Amino acid sequence: MYHVLVVDDDSLVSDLVARMLFAAGYRVDTAGNGSDALDLIGVLSPDLVLSDMQMPEMDGGELYRALRARGLDMPFIGMSGNRDLLLTAGFDACLTKPFKMADLLSAVKGVLGKHLVS
Repeated sequence: MYHVLVVDDDSLVSDLVARMLFAAGYRVDTAGNGSDALDLIGVLSPDLVLSDMQMPEMDGGELYRALRARGLDMPFIGMSGNRDLLLTAGFDACLTKPFKMADLLSAVKGVLGKHLVS
């Protein structure tokens, strides 16, 4: 069972995304910002990080750069209502909010399949 860390400061969004992923068979944990996510990643070692871009304390872009600076190359999907924040980030995949749950599941499955099979 793949493990996904959902990072979003909007608890309604993170809860909904977490429930959808859980229903699809994923193990899911959540964090409210990038700083909390960094702490959890050291303990949980998720297979994928799915992060909002605009959050307090540490946003999604800062989280992505911090992971790479630490040598952690786990797959990363960025989410944002601001498409411009996603275009140049270099993430494995991007979801523009609001997104359909089918698109979420397709992105997660595609990214995990590409990174963990090879």
